[in-house]
Amino acid sequence: MPYWSRMSVPALIRAADVLYTNAKGDPEIVAKLALYKIPEATLDEGLALIATVTGASSDLGAEKVDVSQATGAVQQATQSVADLFTEDRDLARDAYPQGSDEYEALGLAGSPPRARAKLLGAAATFYGALQRRPALVDPIASLTPEAVTARLAAVTEAGSADTTKVDEKGDVEVVSADRKVAVAALRKHASKTARTAKRALKDSPQLREKLGLLERS
Repeated sequence: MPYWSRMSVPALIRAADVLYTNAKGDPEIVAKLALYKIPEATLDEGLALIATVTGASSDLGAEKVDVSQATGAVQQATQSVADLFTEDRDLARDAYPQGSDEYEALGLAGSPPRARAKLLGAAATFYGALQRRPALVDPIASLTPEAVTARLAAVTEAGSADTTKVDEKGDVEVVSADRKVAVAALRKHASKTARTAKRALKDSPQLREKLGLLERS
């Protein structure tokens, strides 16, 4: 059972996406949740909150690129991309085994590059391929098409950080506040939905597992 209040934001997005997307995609789960007053509209609310958090995170990343350039801290933007890319890439390797066409198309062989230019290039290739072939996105637990768009935008912003010289610390503060509100709303909504779903599926451990709601051993 996820600890919604304590997990990192990328983990929160991934766990919430599993919860809402898998619930909405299974008619049996939808029916059982409806009996506990969780309609599909509630699942849609959760997916919308994920999109809001993802968008706010992307906005924050873009603004931080500007600030880091002004202060000589371009590494901050690059590290943000690197963290997301590394996690998303690992989950893509779980979804698509070595030797598959998808594995080759997404460039999943080997380890992510460490050099900044090569890292951003690999991230752009990865997210660009997913944007061009959206059918590849769904099996990757951490991603939605909206998240891919946001990640690709963050890669572009990080790549242009060297020539950006505008100090936007005030904008960063606003975006950071918006992001905190969005993350708090998602934590609250996902936690409540998960608790009720666990009760609704108390006799269906396989369905709870599908939503990531099995108790930790």
